[in-house]
This record gives sequence, structure tokens and C-alpha cells, in this order.
Amino acid sequence: MEAVRKRFVGGPVVLDGVNLTVAAGEVTVLTGSNGSGKSTLLQIVAGLLRPTSGRVSGVPSRVGYLPERFPGGVRLSASAYLRHMAAIRGESAGRARTVLARLDFSDEIDVPISVLSKGNAQKVALAQALGSESAALVLDEPWSGLDPSAAQTMSTLLSERAQAGSAVLVTDHSGHSTEVAPVRPLRVHEGKVGNSELEPTKFVDVMLWCSPDLDDDLSTVDGVIGSRRDGELLYLRAEPEHSDALLAEALGRGASVWAVQTLEGWT
Repeated sequence: MEAVRKRFVGGPVVLDGVNLTVAAGEVTVLTGSNGSGKSTLLQIVAGLLRPTSGRVSGVPSRVGYLPERFPGGVRLSASAYLRHMAAIRGESAGRARTVLARLDFSDEIDVPISVLSKGNAQKVALAQALGSESAALVLDEPWSGLDPSAAQTMSTLLSERAQAGSAVLVTDHSGHSTEVAPVRPLRVHEGKVGNSELEPTKFVDVMLWCSPDLDDDLSTVDGVIGSRRDGELLYLRAEPEHSDALLAEALGRGASVWAVQTLEGWT
């Protein structure tokens, strides 16, 4: 990317003079707040958007791309979707099926994607992206919605692709990108991209089995900095010094703890 600028019609400048090189054999991680332009940048790299001005060069004709949100209401089954996407690229779906198995896809592969849980739908989306034989991967929040085991596998898969010579560009707010090597963290802020000079910040992810009735109460416990629900599971992110109090509160309200994980991430 050279001096890339993007402004949507009638809207503000989203990207402002971005210069970025994504090197082969490396995972480039973009962090930044919501609305900072990360997803727009990825869509430009993947060829889905044109920049208002500036130049993008050196991108392969085929890119393994993961959007921030998997399209809702997909009636194709996971199996049919992977075959369809592979056929568009002139490839076999075998590699995508291998990725799906490694991510421990736990649902029926022949049911419509629209009825899958968020986590399993994400695994299907990842399988089609990483199943590509392209030398470039562009993935928007690839760890989103994954259980801890699958998230760790996702980090391993990215490391393997980078070490095999692929150029990998991802966004991440989960902290799992610190498990990837080699990695280059960058920060998107006010439409510009710069080196992330911050040290990784520690936080604790708590996954609970509980009634949705508890979501509001547990999400507002002191030290909780993020929450989301996926089916029967409530995911909470907390500052480390508040994690014990959060667990005590959750257990006292009848929740069951599924997993607790300490992570580091660039903010």
C-alpha cells in the first residue's frame, strides 16, 4: 500500500495516507479501536474495495479472505459451501476440510450454515479462507467466536502458513495474536497505521454456562471490560486483578465455569 486514502461518499475519511507492506513469511497484526479503519483496510487489500486514492500492488490474484462477519442466513451446508468456494478458485475442498477438522468442528457438516452456532459458523468461514492455496491470507478477527482450544489451533495454523512463506494480514482484539510467530503488531488510529509501541496488556477471559438473565448483572461487575453471548455460553473479559471477584460472583449466582484463560494482547 502506498499513500492509500479512503473516503466513502458523504462520509469522513476512513484511511488517510496509509503506507503498509505485508511481508511474506510473517503475520502482520492490526489492532485499534472500533471504527479506526481496520476492516476497510483489509477489504482494500483483498480487492473488495477500491481506494479513493493511492496504490495497492503485489497482491496475488487469489487471496484467502475472512470477513469480519460471516453472512447470515446462508442456506448451503458447510460441506456444499466449502466445495463451492473451492470450485470458484479451481481447487479441491480437501484442504478446507482438513482445516475444519483441525478446528474441531463439532456439528453436522451437511446442515445449513444458518443453523450453526457462531463458533461453528466461524470455523467454516476460516476453513474456506485457510483452505485456499493462495500465498496471501487476509483475515478479519479470525479468533472471534472460537472456543479456547480452537483459538489455540487457529494461532498454530497462522504460524504454519507464515513459516511456509505466506503473507498473512489479520486484525485482532482477542489477544491470541501474541501466540503467533513471527508476528509484527501495528496499530490503526485515526486512519493511519503505525508501529505498536505498547507492551502487551494482560487480561482474563472467563467462559460461563449460565442463563441469559444473568448477562447484564455479570457484564457490569467491576473490572469487566467486554462481554458477548454465544448460545448457552457467556464470554467475559476482565482485568486480572478483578477476575477472582468475577468468578465468585458468577458462581454465587448459579453459573458454571466452562473455562478461564489468561491472555496478553496489544491495545
